[in-house]
Parts: sequence; C-alpha cells; structure tokens
Amino acid sequence: MHQDGEIELDEEESTRLETTVESCFSIFEINHGGHEDFIAAWYQQACTALLCAMLSGSSTTTLTNLVQRAGRLTVSVFDAHYSNKSSALGEVRSKLNPEYVQAVEEMVWGGADDDPVWSKFFATGS
Repeated sequence: MHQDGEIELDEEESTRLETTVESCFSIFEINHGGHEDFIAAWYQQACTALLCAMLSGSSTTTLTNLVQRAGRLTVSVFDAHYSNKSSALGEVRSKLNPEYVQAVEEMVWGGADDDPVWSKFFATGS
C-alpha cells in the first residue's frame, strides 16, 4: 500500500517497512521453518494479503509482485529441502488451500498454466 502511494510514511518508516519485507524473504529462504507445513503457510499468507487488498479495493500492484516472489521462493525452498521427503508433497497439499492458489493465479501468474505453485503442488501428475 505504501509503495503504491495509498499510505504515506516518512523516510524512516518506509525504510523500516522495506527492510522488514526483505528480511521476511531472506529469513524464509535460509530458515524455512524446518518443516514443509511452513511452505504452505508462507504462500497462503501471501495469497491472503493479496486477496484482502483486492476485495477492499486497495492497490494490488506491489502485492502481486510480492506474491510472485513468494510463489517462486515456495517452490525453490520445497525443491531444495523437501522434494526427497516422500510425505512432503502431501503435507503441503494438506495445508495449502487450493482455492487460495486458484483465487490469485490469474492475477499473479496469468493462469494456471504459468503458476509454478499450482504446477508443483496441485496439477495432475505432480
């Protein structure tokens, strides 16, 4: 909302917010919680923020980019740390609501065919 001009922040607050967002991404990439449940929670929370903005009439420009980034990170963390664990895919599927993934896929990815999260966790054959 701030980057899209809907909320004014002074320079210190703006820097703090940007640092916080970047810290969230870097911490998740390094320390993903140690369990695949956190992968589902990470992406679903990003989707939820975007859906809330959309339904409230707020700008979704920055959030759309952040959800794309979160989605790519979701898949890369899964591939790097959990893809060899036999139950991991099922665990993510059981925690990540497909309705949330589908609700944002057109806005974020242009459709299911280009959605790496849908492709990784829900597409037929995944």
